[in-house]
Amino acid sequence: MPSSATPQTNETLAPYQFDGGVAAVAGSTALSASYAGLKAWTSPLISAGGTTAALTTGSVFIGGMTLPSATTYSNIVVYVTSAASLPSTTQSFAGLYYVNTSSTAALVASSTAFGAASTTTGFHSCALTSAFTTSNAGLYYVALLVAGTGTSAGFAADSATSATIVAGPGAAAASYPYAINTTGNTALPATLTLSSSTLTNAYSFWAGLS
Repeated sequence: MPSSATPQTNETLAPYQFDGGVAAVAGSTALSASYAGLKAWTSPLISAGGTTAALTTGSVFIGGMTLPSATTYSNIVVYVTSAASLPSTTQSFAGLYYVNTSSTAALVASSTAFGAASTTTGFHSCALTSAFTTSNAGLYYVALLVAGTGTSAGFAADSATSATIVAGPGAAAASYPYAINTTGNTALPATLTLSSSTLTNAYSFWAGLS
């Protein structure tokens, strides 16, 4: 019997029983954001097989992610699955909120308006008005707001798509992973009251940070 210091030479025999391949470069896998050249995302792209309907105009759609401290972000990346028709070029934004209390989140970064970009499908990198460096590790929300007349864009989503499914049976409004928070907006609010979040017509949309 081989000792622990003398591995079995033929690894197709017991007790190993592993003939598959492992592809890992510097910790990057298809389940890590770095695999796609990103620093963070709401969910792995490998699970983003769903799509939202056209987002409700004026509603702030939020999706949560945990971010480390002392990391700088310059863009919010989205994937448009259905192009917008006649969006506002001055009232559609992506933003980042930090959950600074158990029930509120503060806007810490916002993109330039991306209404014009949403008229074409595919990946869109929405540049922040200024790069943002996290001072605190913790829960953050990416927010999408589309406003204007006509049909707004639809976005790539987790395969579950429905925010209700992702939230599960026991989540409280203040801790929904995805939700709608406030309606009738033409700009991202400075703060969100998380206890006011709702799952109705919300989606588990995909977004990344770079």
